[in-house]
Amino acid sequence: MIIFAANQLFGLALPIKAGRSWQIGLGVAAGILGGLSSIWSPPVAMYLLATNTSKERFIGATGFLFLSGCLPLGAGLFVSGLLSASVMLKSLLGLVVVLAGFQIGEALRGRISQDLFRRFVLFGFLVMGLRLVATSLI
Repeated sequence: MIIFAANQLFGLALPIKAGRSWQIGLGVAAGILGGLSSIWSPPVAMYLLATNTSKERFIGATGFLFLSGCLPLGAGLFVSGLLSASVMLKSLLGLVVVLAGFQIGEALRGRISQDLFRRFVLFGFLVMGLRLVATSLI
């Protein structure tokens, strides 16, 4: 994530054209990553950013990705007994805060350029990657 974000932010990016082979390969990578860690979105988000997908399509695609991944994950956790009533309640309370953040983000997204949107997302990737490295060293 760090290397991808830094390359994209500082102009060292290799242009990737949208294509079925990239989609299949990154779909498989996202599936493997999701199966290992329940985090499946980075490969897909990186592909969308690398192909200069518009901010509206980026939001639509990642929103669908989260929904289509979270429903079976939640069902699996519930069936296995890992999603207890108290965890579900805490998650629903956290969802209220997340939805408020979505509203703020949606309002901001309508007011910023495609380039600034892309830079914000890449900066977020950079911060997440750095945080992962930092926490693994502690």
